[in-house]
Amino acid sequence: MKRLPAWSKNKYVFTALAFGLWMLCFDHDDLITQWHLSYQIRELEQKKNFYQQQIEQAEQQKAALQHNAVQLLQFARTRYYFKPPQADLYNITFEKSH
Repeated sequence: MKRLPAWSKNKYVFTALAFGLWMLCFDHDDLITQWHLSYQIRELEQKKNFYQQQIEQAEQQKAALQHNAVQLLQFARTRYYFKPPQADLYNITFEKSH
C-alpha cells in the first residue's frame, strides 16, 4: 500500500482545497457565473458604444438641419412626406403577388 505524502494529511491543505472547490463550483459567485456576468458586461458596453455613436450622428444631423433650411425641407419631404403648398404628393407602394 502506498503512503500518502505528508502535505496531504495536513488539515490546512485539506481545508484550503475544500474552500477552493467550494468557491469554484458551488458558491453563488462561482467562476462560471463570473464568466457569464463579464460576458454580459462586454455585450452591454458594446451596445452602449453603438447607441452613443447613434446619438452623436443624430445630433450632427440635427445641427445640420437647424442651420440649413434647404436641407431641412428636403429631409421633411423625404422622411415625412411633406409637400410644397401647390404640389400633390403620391405615395405608391407595390404589393408582392404570389
